[in-house]
Amino acid sequence: MVVKLKYAPVSGASLSPRAIVVAPWLLAVALAFGIGSAQAERWVTYVIDSDSTRIGFHWTYMGMLSPRGQFSQATGTILCDLDQPEAAKVDVRIPVATLKTFMPVIDRTLLGTGDYFQPDKFPYMHFRSTEMMHLKKDTREFSLIGELTVNGITRPVVLSAKVAHNGQGNPLSSGALTATSRFRRSDFGMNKMLGIVGDEMQIVLQVKAREAKAQFAAP
Repeated sequence: MVVKLKYAPVSGASLSPRAIVVAPWLLAVALAFGIGSAQAERWVTYVIDSDSTRIGFHWTYMGMLSPRGQFSQATGTILCDLDQPEAAKVDVRIPVATLKTFMPVIDRTLLGTGDYFQPDKFPYMHFRSTEMMHLKKDTREFSLIGELTVNGITRPVVLSAKVAHNGQGNPLSSGALTATSRFRRSDFGMNKMLGIVGDEMQIVLQVKAREAKAQFAAP
């Protein structure tokens, strides 16, 4: 059975003619606030909008914060259990070769030397969530626990997410979510120039997704 989430637009809101676009974990948070569960069956799937999604990152050089770099063209799915929002499953792949720091010399160093990313051998970074925790209705915040694989190495990570709220009653109307995380590049085999170039990577995700068809999953 095909399941579709129905959505009633807020009066005065401007909507695209294409499928409604929402941040990938925003649906689960909205459901945790008690929104939409009476309008939908159990499962709904979203696919990441590659053109609208960006993964930004910062590092330090000689103790000073560097300019921002980014990855693009992420793909993946978000599967939500409408009865249990905390059971949402997120699976995302990020093409390593899309890395851009807007400084060609650094791009070539990060992608072409083998000391950092290895796009020929490991063309994708992969994030897979394992659980959602710490839902806070008043501040619209939550933590997404999961595993990040880079250069064939998998490590646990935690994303801290916050849903934007534009003052209207339905948080879906804001259409935006930002998540942040930190990890050590040395955990993924990137050990070059430690002490000069910082080990800790600061990550900022701005992700959107569009509704897709989902199959009902029997208990």
